[in-house]
Amino acid sequence: MGISQEHLDAMDTVFFDMDGTLFMSETVGPEAARLAVAKLYAEEGIDEPLPPKAYFLSQIGKPDMEYFASLLPERYARFAAELKERVVSNELMILKDSTGAVFPQALETLAKLKAGGYKLALASNCGTAYFNAVCESCGFDTYMDMRLCIEDRGFVPKAELLREIGEVLETRAGVMVGDRINDLDAARQSGVPFIAALWGYGAEGELDAADAQVHSFTELLDLLPGVNGNA
Repeated sequence: MGISQEHLDAMDTVFFDMDGTLFMSETVGPEAARLAVAKLYAEEGIDEPLPPKAYFLSQIGKPDMEYFASLLPERYARFAAELKERVVSNELMILKDSTGAVFPQALETLAKLKAGGYKLALASNCGTAYFNAVCESCGFDTYMDMRLCIEDRGFVPKAELLREIGEVLETRAGVMVGDRINDLDAARQSGVPFIAALWGYGAEGELDAADAQVHSFTELLDLLPGVNGNA
């Protein structure tokens, strides 16, 4: 579809997704979820095979409780809230013991965008405790003008977060960068152009409807005016 030159010229805000866009969730999420599901199965006497790591990774990016429900067979969906507590506890433990892994060039890109005069924001479908832990571990607050996750606002759709952030930051024109269809949908619903981060966890073809696609942070910087020598 493309982003109009008029919009690019007026752009002053970049909205980022977190998991799979800035944060390498594969270093925390799948193992935390696998251990939690295994323990739940053992304690509840559930005789089911554990999903492979690739499955856990493929579910990242879904809205909070939808994600946890997706980790269980449908007939055991009643354990989703309990599973969330177990998974988040494991995630916080992992993050406490190590520095969160960001994608290569992620922090450098945020710094260049800030230096170029952009307002930066983070909007995530995750829960508050995990969101805060990742942001602290990765140092995202150094760069973000505002950040929200859906649990911060009672599990509203991500599009509502984009609208609120845009109003608070008095955004003239913004763009959303993300790696999953939920990010694309949120951008569409809030009237913001969408750039697909193809280094993330989206399946092949999942983001074909994006306004632009980038394979690296360098390509992202090349696309946005005011950085990397762009007019």
